[in-house]
Amino acid sequence: MRQGCRLCGAFSRPTKTASPGVLIGALRRQCFLQDYNVNNHRKLCQSSAQCSGQFGVGTGKQARLAVDLESSAERFMMSNNLKPKQHPGVFHLTRRSLPPKFIEAAQRVLSHENLSRLLESTSAFRNYLWSRHLPIEEAEYRQKVEKVEDNIQIKEDIMRPFLSAEQLEKLEAARDGKIKNHLKRDIYHWEAINYDKAKALQYLLVRSAGEYAALLQIFSEIQRRDNQFQPNTLCDFGSGIGTTVWASKTVWPKNVQEVLCADVSKEMNELAERLLRGGSMNNDHGFPALYFRQFLAQSFKVSYDLVVSAYSLMELPSLKHRLKALDILWKKTNNYLVIVEQGSSAGFKAIIEARDYILELDKGHKSELSHVFSPCPQESPCPRFVHDDSTCNFYVKHQVLYPFHQDNTGTETFCYVVLKKGPRDPEDERWPRVVRDSMIRKKHCICRVCTNEGQLAEVLLTKNKHSQMLYRVGRKSKCGDLLPVKEIKDHDVSTQFEPEELNDFVDSEFELFRSYVVVVAVHLQQPPVFEHLQDCLPLHHLLFYETRK
Repeated sequence: MRQGCRLCGAFSRPTKTASPGVLIGALRRQCFLQDYNVNNHRKLCQSSAQCSGQFGVGTGKQARLAVDLESSAERFMMSNNLKPKQHPGVFHLTRRSLPPKFIEAAQRVLSHENLSRLLESTSAFRNYLWSRHLPIEEAEYRQKVEKVEDNIQIKEDIMRPFLSAEQLEKLEAARDGKIKNHLKRDIYHWEAINYDKAKALQYLLVRSAGEYAALLQIFSEIQRRDNQFQPNTLCDFGSGIGTTVWASKTVWPKNVQEVLCADVSKEMNELAERLLRGGSMNNDHGFPALYFRQFLAQSFKVSYDLVVSAYSLMELPSLKHRLKALDILWKKTNNYLVIVEQGSSAGFKAIIEARDYILELDKGHKSELSHVFSPCPQESPCPRFVHDDSTCNFYVKHQVLYPFHQDNTGTETFCYVVLKKGPRDPEDERWPRVVRDSMIRKKHCICRVCTNEGQLAEVLLTKNKHSQMLYRVGRKSKCGDLLPVKEIKDHDVSTQFEPEELNDFVDSEFELFRSYVVVVAVHLQQPPVFEHLQDCLPLHHLLFYETRK
């Protein structure tokens, strides 16, 4: 493994003689100071060149950005008398609940069903939806089969000289079974979900609140950043129970006039229409034009202001089908194309696949330029997908649908991309996107962001070195927000801490660090070792250590 920081040895292979920090780094996959302290101990031990990008934020000084509050954001906040938690980059919504009309309609629909039977497998169904993978491609499947056959053949060749003729016959007869067992164990078996009436009702109970909250957060950002956009037509691909329509009604209540919902399941379409009609097919749905189709027409004569594919791409059987669907959706788009998937690794892969494909479609066609509106502030390859092994996902809190009269909270984790036709507006503020919640500590905080230059970085904001407004804005920013800052070029980020701040930092973390060292030393049955602390700790802390050796 990679050699890590010389202070704690994180990323090094743990051995019997390993330092306490090495063991903790290996077991926790992070340094003993945890989370943000990984980056601060790089500063302390003066070995930032050796520390690797633990959280996908680059290496050493390149991982840090020196920033200042954007003047336009500061003027906006002061002129409107806004608090830091209301800064113009805040798009992360507080806990949301489904519209009262949706809940009433769902109660009417479910009142005629056997809820106890539906609830028996809802938890398993929720977990199954989250754990789904993309279907394996035929070429990749063949490669895996060949690899398994080669491995089995090598083992058989080793055993062959020691086997009798009868044993060789049994070995040959069992080969196909061994191959099937290996493939069954190593390859994900994807199959389409058949949404009959019972499955559709289970989907209503399990997924409606989370999908609605995620779409509401995405649509709210579009509405705030582009208040000139007033969609008259909406196309919902893989519409399911119609959460996209409900979210669009909430954000643009008087604008959407024509809606096309396309879902292969007839039962899903019927349930979505009943919900829009208040639980009874005799009521009005409230739209001048509302159409339900099982298949999306490939004709490009009709286009839509807003096209949405929410939690649908992973239900297509192959890469070819996904790309064909994306091609159709993009050609039907007038303004915005919104693609949302589960916040799992598979969902993230599907989003990156769609993002890169559509951006590639427009290359070389100056008349059809497009750009990523959200969440990426750039069109470069996603740095988290290329250089990291984690997913770029976001979350939103929501009130669960069932039990109806209980105030329970759920969390929807999702990945998404919003693509807009036309070139990027030069006046558009390309502020960094916060990709993890801000890490708030004593007298400082760290914001992990994705910049408009296509790299992941960290912004360290201290109480003494930065303005009070900027410091509080950083503390109040959450995952999914934009950080209204501008980068200060040619700034030495290695001097972020003043000597007094450095002592305050060590004081605040000293007890946590000492407890880690002692616990791991007891586990290793050897006294704590502190050789590397002399370069980074104040004198009074070194004396403290010496007295306890």
